Amino acid sequence: MPAAIGVSLARDHAPVLCMVGDGSAMYSPQALWSAVHEEVPVVFVVLNNLEYGILKNFMLSQPQYNAKEHGFLAMDICQPKVDFQSLARSMGVESTLVGSHRKISEAVEAALNTGKPHLIEIAVTGVAGK
Repeated sequence: MPAAIGVSLARDHAPVLCMVGDGSAMYSPQALWSAVHEEVPVVFVVLNNLEYGILKNFMLSQPQYNAKEHGFLAMDICQPKVDFQSLARSMGVESTLVGSHRKISEAVEAALNTGKPHLIEIAVTGVAGK
C-alpha cells in the first residue's frame, strides 16, 4: 500500500490500482491516511479472505511446523473481523464493498474516475489452508 502511494507520487500523481490481501493491508493501514494527505489517486483493492493466507500457505510447506496436524495459531482475521469500510472512512478514504464478481470492474472504474484515494473491499472465499 505504501509503495502504491510512492508510485503515484513518482509519476506526478498518476492513478494507481493497488491489489492487496486483508492480512497485508493490516501491516500498513496508515497508508490510507497518507493517500489522502498526499492527494494521490490510489485505489486500494482489499481481497478479504479473513486470514493471513500467505503465512498459512508458507506454514503448510514447512513440515517442521505441523500446520496440517495442529492448524494455525493467530492467522485468522475474524475475531474481531476488521471493518475495512469504516477503517478507510476514518482516514478520509471513500470505500466500496463489492459483493459480486460482476460488480468488480464497475467499482474499480468508478473509483479510478474520482481521481481520489478509494478502498474497494472484495470478499474472497475458498482459500487453501482453511
